[in-house]
Amino acid sequence: MNIEKAKNYLKRILQNDHIPVYLHSSPGIGKSSICKQVSAELGWSFIDLRLSTMSPVDLCGVPFVNKEHTMANWLRPSVFPNEDSKDNYLILFDELSNVPMTMQNAAYRIILD
Repeated sequence: MNIEKAKNYLKRILQNDHIPVYLHSSPGIGKSSICKQVSAELGWSFIDLRLSTMSPVDLCGVPFVNKEHTMANWLRPSVFPNEDSKDNYLILFDELSNVPMTMQNAAYRIILD
């Protein structure tokens, strides 16, 4: 599949299904660029997360003890939109296959949720 065809498929999937999409190919072919282009064409906000420059805490948040001191809750990282937002977002987890397994696990937790 060429990059233009991948862009068209990505756009169609995001418009209709809102499911996670994984693009895999050689480095430097334009996967990140088409994600940015598609988000602009759809009028969505674009969040580009370069996973190789992040740690799992950057994605999962920081734990804190609740008022009753009975459990830990997690502070949502500021890189993600507010839960109340009605806007659409395309969140790119860039370089997913090239980061350590701990980082992949953190990213997959978010992707699957």
